[in-house]
Amino acid sequence: MKKLFAVLIFIHSACAYSYQSYKSKGPIVLDGASDERKINAILTVGASKYSGLPDFINQESGTNIGLELETYLAKKITLGLGVGLNNFDLINDNNFREFELNNLWLEANSKFYLTEKMVRPFIGVALGLSFAEIERVDETGELPNKKMAKFKKGYVAPVVGADLILFKNWGIRLEGKYAFALAGDEDRRRLINDLKASNWYVLNMGLIGKF
Repeated sequence: MKKLFAVLIFIHSACAYSYQSYKSKGPIVLDGASDERKINAILTVGASKYSGLPDFINQESGTNIGLELETYLAKKITLGLGVGLNNFDLINDNNFREFELNNLWLEANSKFYLTEKMVRPFIGVALGLSFAEIERVDETGELPNKKMAKFKKGYVAPVVGADLILFKNWGIRLEGKYAFALAGDEDRRRLINDLKASNWYVLNMGLIGKF
């Protein structure tokens, strides 16, 4: 609890300092010409959830971690590449079997920033490919864990969010992304087909560094 309070105090102090700097000196971000020569590196963590799973499958938890690199194509437009991992814990209500789904994703994305001030809302789109592996797990130890299948699928995802620039080259990002699954090969197993066809969404918080 003390550590949490310390983090909150640090964020509050950083925001207050940045706001006072913004009021006295104007925007603390670089101008467009300077920004275009920099690369944004964003480390993100967040929660993820599958959408459209069959009724007999429940998701107990979902996490996401990723790393993105962005460069400016124009004053308010970026082009980026990202890589990350989703982890989903699923349970089959029919037989109470538990599954773990690990999903490695690779994507290219583009964002348009609506402002160039301290708070920078953006909209964008991502096009990617995910490589998934599903494994049956047994926490009781009565049955061995068993890798069931591997599959891949493409996706396209609208992205919305905002960057909060706290210092000249550092900031925080909040974003949401909804990934629409693109058609893949059919599988004879219903669960695998349902997972291939299911969409998912993530809510992320990230740390931005400009280099």
